[in-house]
Amino acid sequence: MSVIAGVNKKDFFPTRKINKITTLGLSGQPGTYDGWDYIKRPEMMRNIALNANIKYEFIHSKSSNEHHNLYKDIDMYICTSRSEAGPYGIAEAAFCKIPVISTPVGYASKFKSIKTFTTVDEAVSIINDLNSNPRKLEKYINDVYEELARELNWEYVAKTYWKPLIEKRLNSNKT
Repeated sequence: MSVIAGVNKKDFFPTRKINKITTLGLSGQPGTYDGWDYIKRPEMMRNIALNANIKYEFIHSKSSNEHHNLYKDIDMYICTSRSEAGPYGIAEAAFCKIPVISTPVGYASKFKSIKTFTTVDEAVSIINDLNSNPRKLEKYINDVYEELARELNWEYVAKTYWKPLIEKRLNSNKT
C-alpha cells in the first residue's frame, strides 16, 4: 500500500490572486548538495524564465514554518526535475492557488490537471498561453487547486491511506 503525506489547509491557503505570471519559483538552492543540480535542473528553470521574459527565484533559507509565505514572492511554481517523489512545493503552492507546471514526474504524473513539459520551449509555451488570458490562468489555477485540495488534504489522506495502513498493522499484531 502506498502512503502519501497530505497538505494542511490551515497552513497553505490562498492569500492573493495571480493575474499574470511574472516570477517562477523552484524549491532549493543550486550547488547545495551533490547531485541536486543534476536531478532538479535549475539551469532549465533559468532558461525557461529567460525565454518567457520573466524572473525566477530559488525558494531556500526560509523556515518550513512559514507555510504559505514560502511562495509569496512567486507567481508560478515550477518543477524541472528528472525524477521526483513530489515535490511538495507543487502541492503546497497549489493549495495557495499559485499555478504550477512540471516535467512529467511525481505529482505532475499523478494529477491530470497539472500541465507538464519536457523541453524549455514547451514550458515557455504553457506560460505564454496562460499569460495570454487572465480567465484562462484563473481556470487553470482553480482546476489544479480543486483536484489537489480534494486528493491531498490531510483529512482525505489520513482516511484513505494512513488509517487503513495503521488498522492493518494493529490487526496483524493481534494474531
